[in-house]
Amino acid sequence: GHQILDLEAELGDSTEPHKETLDMLIEEARAIIQVKDTYTKEEALDILRTIDGILRESFSIKVDLSAKLLSQGLKEKVIDCDNSSFIYLSIAEALNLPLAAVLAPNHVFVRRILDGNSFNWETTNARELNDDYYRNGRWLKISDESIRNGVYLRDLTMQETMAIAYSNRGIAWFEKGNLEKAIADYDEAIRLNPNYSEVYYN
Repeated sequence: GHQILDLEAELGDSTEPHKETLDMLIEEARAIIQVKDTYTKEEALDILRTIDGILRESFSIKVDLSAKLLSQGLKEKVIDCDNSSFIYLSIAEALNLPLAAVLAPNHVFVRRILDGNSFNWETTNARELNDDYYRNGRWLKISDESIRNGVYLRDLTMQETMAIAYSNRGIAWFEKGNLEKAIADYDEAIRLNPNYSEVYYN
């Protein structure tokens, strides 16, 4: 989370207050969540519900197809799928919880990694959903070919997750009219995740 906020600071907004907000969320989670070496699925779900509860105390969480910066979401108290997933991942990193970001078309969610029993968690509506929802649902209908080619529905590495932040910053540069910096951020996002289809489109 701090790394993403540092990236966004180059757009001109001071991110120190946003880092403080993020750290407060992490510390609130640390005070409530009992960290263990292993978890049952129900314990893992309880942790995710706890994080959702912490976020909903301070933020309005919305599904929004326009990319919002993490700093913008923390400032305006309105977060989308990218921002809420970044906050979940920041808490998970601080508490050593096995969580990964997952891409779907114009969407990000997280996956809780359990021994032999991983599951998807929608950060915008606090629901566990299986991969079939994204493959066959009315909303997305992701093709098997896209999944086979590693474009969608796989656990992202930390590096690939940072590609989302570069993509979002590229959109912000584009909106400011700085095409050179926007393209540089898109190039970096592609370097970090060569399968990031939306960035090629941008």
